[in-house]
Amino acid sequence: GSADTGSWRPHKQVMMAILFADIVGYSKLGEAEVLAFIHYFLGSVANLISSHPKSKQPKVKNTWGDAFYFVFEEVVDAAEFALELSDLVTNTAWDLRGLPSNLNIRISLHAAPVFKVVDPVINQVNY
Repeated sequence: GSADTGSWRPHKQVMMAILFADIVGYSKLGEAEVLAFIHYFLGSVANLISSHPKSKQPKVKNTWGDAFYFVFEEVVDAAEFALELSDLVTNTAWDLRGLPSNLNIRISLHAAPVFKVVDPVINQVNY
């Protein structure tokens, strides 16, 4: 049988902007570089997020290794954040932090109507 996941009802869609990003060549990093990446790179991204007022921060934030998934209420906030993230990567001397000097990022933005749901596995809001 199937598990009971509670009552199901249709949800209303909302317009959101989604930023996807990942690091070029991340799979080639050594173990020490991965630790430096977590400390310095992810720490820098966290600082970038917290430098914005709450109203302009992502409503949902998730990472998987080098991958980022951020959901913003406003398209302009996602676009501005994407530019700042790109500048962060370009203007930081990563080699002084134990990472390749040519560290680079791929960033993609998407705006569309999405469903706001609670993921039953992690019990968190998601889009």
